[in-house]
Amino acid sequence: MEGWLFDTHSGWTATVPSAPKFETYRQYFEVAVPEIARLRRGAARTPCVVVARVTARPVAGRSQPGGPKDRAKGLMDALHDDRRNGPKYRDLGAVPPLPDDHGEYVHGLAVEVQAGASDSVEYRLGPSLQVAGKHLFVLDVSVPAPNDIAESAALVAPRRAFVEDLVRRCDRRAAAACASKARAVVVRHRPQRDEDNTWATWISALTGGSVWSREAWGPEGSPLAGWSPMAIASVADPTLPCEVRYEVYG
Repeated sequence: MEGWLFDTHSGWTATVPSAPKFETYRQYFEVAVPEIARLRRGAARTPCVVVARVTARPVAGRSQPGGPKDRAKGLMDALHDDRRNGPKYRDLGAVPPLPDDHGEYVHGLAVEVQAGASDSVEYRLGPSLQVAGKHLFVLDVSVPAPNDIAESAALVAPRRAFVEDLVRRCDRRAAAACASKARAVVVRHRPQRDEDNTWATWISALTGGSVWSREAWGPEGSPLAGWSPMAIASVADPTLPCEVRYEVYG
């Protein structure tokens, strides 16, 4: 197992003997919430960055487990009671780590996934994100990406505007030079609603991983095509001179 890339000066930690999978979040909540309640860690200091270090068994027939993108919402929602299903901290007589996941409480989310013999999540909540990797590439985008927590026709135009600006601004040669060494991507952005709301658009636009983003990249495709980052973070920054800044680390 390689060393973890993401960390924070953590004042709040907890480990859960399970890991969320896409569309099975309730099963994760049923393990994570009682375990965190049992630990009696209390509330984390906010606003904070949530770092989730996920150890997961590989997907059948593959050497790697599923990546961070489809785990982010489940990992975040397990830390508060503002969700539709699963046990609630208040019913277990415990204080949730977070009041909810809005920007006033959470200004960053970092999820890193590594393969292991059993599933677990180590949560680390602290004031700022630390990245241990080598900085390889930066790309600024002047158009905001839409909230994509629910797919709809309303996403088509803003997604197109975002990816087209990204493609125009991308130094393809510099991106291609780091492709084989890339391990993590940090997306810094101006404040929005929740940190887990725009990951699908951000990552697909960068890698050309969806039909709408491949069309924008054209015949040559994205220099990072085929990359499925196993470490993804998003961090709100009101002082950012652009709408979105990608930082790729190796």
